Amino acid sequence: MDSTLRRSSAASGRTAQDTNVLYDDIPKPPEEVDFDAVLQLMTSPHTAELHDRHAYALKKICRQCAHGFLLSQLEPLTALLQLVVERFYAGATVFGPALCEVASVASKPMVSRKTSDMLQYGECQPAYISAIVAAMGAALPPQDEPPDDPEARKERDALAARNEKIRIAIAHMLASWARFGLVEETFETFPDQPLIQAIADNGTPNLRVLQQSTAMEELAAAFRVEDSVDVMVVMLGAIRDMSLYRPLSRQIT
Repeated sequence: MDSTLRRSSAASGRTAQDTNVLYDDIPKPPEEVDFDAVLQLMTSPHTAELHDRHAYALKKICRQCAHGFLLSQLEPLTALLQLVVERFYAGATVFGPALCEVASVASKPMVSRKTSDMLQYGECQPAYISAIVAAMGAALPPQDEPPDDPEARKERDALAARNEKIRIAIAHMLASWARFGLVEETFETFPDQPLIQAIADNGTPNLRVLQQSTAMEELAAAFRVEDSVDVMVVMLGAIRDMSLYRPLSRQIT
């Protein structure tokens, strides 16, 4: 493997992985989730404002799918995440910890019940990634001056700390996605073609998904206003690995 790719995998604390795994190959397969019931809970006139219950339901989904989300349920999951992020933008801060859990599960390969799942549901992946990274825009560092009132300052600092966790969780997720599939033994190259060149030209399945999503756009926008060194380091790692694929590198603005 090219030294750049070897360092990339080492920096993640894991080896590069396949883009999805089969249901029977993981120790605790994800459960089927009744997304209709959760969406009904979030949209019914009688329960639409019960954000604590909604956040609990999302955390429960993450626990049920701790080893990866099912490809076959990607479409309703994306619809749920879009609604959650919409509420998060509107000020429902209770969703913050749940979004961190979503990003953690999303860092793992998707889970296929059948070998044909990627062909059948793979086209849903860009919207799924876009739904998650959209939360970054509502979790940026505070741009205003700290208030003089001690209680108000304490509340502002707590909000900033929560938002920092969200940004770093999503940046970790993007870095993991970018690294999946960077395995020399499974990557097709032409004779005498360096692996790094093949990836720059053709990408990997995950890099192509990221290129079709808003990942680089959201990540670059967040990086421009980032004030945490810890988050910057993770973001730069994600941008570096995503930039291995030339079309993604062109999206950096």
